[in-house]
Amino acid sequence: MTDMKRRQFIKRIVQAGAVVSASALSADRVTGANDRVRVGLIGCGGRGMLVARLMREAPNVEFVAVCDLYPPHLARAKEWAGSLAKEYKDFRRLLEQKDLDAVRIATPDHWHAIPTVLACQAGKDVYVEKPLAHNIKEGGAMVAAARRHNRIVQMGTQQRSAPHYAEVARIIQSGALGPVHFVRIWNYTNMSAEDATGLHVKNFIECVRTRNRPVADVETGHRSTIVAHLGNIAFRTGRKIHRHTAKEEIVGAPETSKLLGRPARKPWDMI
Repeated sequence: MTDMKRRQFIKRIVQAGAVVSASALSADRVTGANDRVRVGLIGCGGRGMLVARLMREAPNVEFVAVCDLYPPHLARAKEWAGSLAKEYKDFRRLLEQKDLDAVRIATPDHWHAIPTVLACQAGKDVYVEKPLAHNIKEGGAMVAAARRHNRIVQMGTQQRSAPHYAEVARIIQSGALGPVHFVRIWNYTNMSAEDATGLHVKNFIECVRTRNRPVADVETGHRSTIVAHLGNIAFRTGRKIHRHTAKEEIVGAPETSKLLGRPARKPWDMI
């Protein structure tokens, strides 16, 4: 190879390397920007703040908005989130914030469904506290909204992320215990609730990035919560009930079926 050809060859290699390096640097910057998860907190009470703190411990998570009707809670959350975070008293205004990727909902039980549905419509992923919904129809609407808008919705049943519960599920599903006909549950202490909550919120953030289904997906949460709702209906009516899943009604009891949902005042009669 002549000196001229050698210099041209080296020049092309250097130029190609520069292009590759620049492209890699740009890709790193884009990846870094896209990897940041910006979250809004709706409901800034004790549980809302506890889980938000654990969520912010996950890598590259930032709370950029907080919302609460109670001024002391809102002020505390704003101070915690930082001077750049925006504050709201109306969660609908928070959902209009364009740079939000996800919302953490820790409102009272009867205000879980509507913020979740509207968040899905606004293109936000959702981590919502348990129970999923106030009633069965609300839960169904939350599942439908998540699927229609392709959103990640995680219910805050944090023990589903605890490794010892996963091991119990594996043992039962493997058939090693044989058919299980009776389960007894008790709560002796809640010491493990917070490693479990930390794992649960990290699972949610990971799924926001990967678009995989979370361990407590909204549909799983809905099915789990239905059991308690039906138990409440049976207790209130004093009767044994049979639910037709596809028709979303209680068989042979049209009056009792009304308890599967509840009427809402305008403008919240959307579910």
